[in-house]
Amino acid sequence: MNKRQQHLLTKLSSLTELGEQLEVLEELVVIEDIDRKIILETTHWQDYHLRHLLRLINKLCPDVRYLISQGKISFSMARAIASLPQAKQEDAARSAIEKKTSVHTFRHLQSKSGDLKLTKHLSMLSDLYSGQS
Repeated sequence: MNKRQQHLLTKLSSLTELGEQLEVLEELVVIEDIDRKIILETTHWQDYHLRHLLRLINKLCPDVRYLISQGKISFSMARAIASLPQAKQEDAARSAIEKKTSVHTFRHLQSKSGDLKLTKHLSMLSDLYSGQS
């Protein structure tokens, strides 16, 4: 492991803001190609937490990621928004912020669509499969 990777891992361990965690984690995984096991050992995170963060990196559109970095979207809301197609994420996020929608209400409203139920189910299966590999 090089000095840059070690610096990023140390930085990630000390971060508490979701937006900052996503930025550093993306750099570690996508650019530096660091293995998940090394990240887990360094950060002492639970595996499910790392999987959730990686899912947000892979699924959220840049505009929603920006809203997260500004502290306008919580971790739970980001996870709910990630279940939507990227084309719908920004509008859904801005609407939730404007209306101060709870995560529970947001998920309930999204579950009314049959397509979203299928997408949610497939996403859950994908997360389950990726956790096994």
